[in-house]
Amino acid sequence: KLFREFREYLLNLKVPSKKNPETLVQAMKPVTARGYLDVMRAGLNIAIEEQIIRDNPLKNIDIKVEETKREHLTENELKEFINTTSDFPEIKLAFLFSCFTGLRLGDVQGLKLSDFEDNNLNFRQQKTKKIEAYPLSEDALKIYLAQKEKYSNKGKVFDLPHKSKINRHLKELAKEAGIKKNLHYHMSRHTFAILALTNGMSIYEVSKFLGHKDIKTTEIYLKFVPEHKKKAISKMPNFLR
Repeated sequence: KLFREFREYLLNLKVPSKKNPETLVQAMKPVTARGYLDVMRAGLNIAIEEQIIRDNPLKNIDIKVEETKREHLTENELKEFINTTSDFPEIKLAFLFSCFTGLRLGDVQGLKLSDFEDNNLNFRQQKTKKIEAYPLSEDALKIYLAQKEKYSNKGKVFDLPHKSKINRHLKELAKEAGIKKNLHYHMSRHTFAILALTNGMSIYEVSKFLGHKDIKTTEIYLKFVPEHKKKAISKMPNFLR
């Protein structure tokens, strides 16, 4: 009962509007509210592991959210982005590196030259805490080798500012490239997923590169890859002559 009431509290919480303090507006979106529930759910799961409680009272309590649009750069947009000139080349290169590897910003910020061995990447993902092994594509390898030469004495791969400055500069680059999408760093992961699926990588392999715990998270990208469906249906045998 407590957690059902907490769920309703999150969904119905209203706060004064910034523009008009006398007007009350919804405090958070459903996806944000679900995030709070998920944090509590994780804490309760730990309590189960430590035998403090037997069952998770949040097991059947959830908040449905609309599927978010996963915008990505098309191949042509990616080419235009590559051709832009940047006052912060580190930001541009880091974004491209994620487009070619699927790595999160937090992981890229923490990359060290010691994480690479024989031009392969071996490191612990910041979000999942799992050690992952990544073979690098040719484009990713070119970026890594250039950064390795630049920072050979410092041990790092990229020298990046705060996330807000990164996204602000990416929007400037998008404008210069004629890209009308709201470009932000996480779009690089979406771009990697779509590029990989479009060019024949299996959904299972893409899931592993992105570090998804559940392949259902990765399957969402299939909706944006009509070519994948065409390739799949073309494998059906022909019976009519």
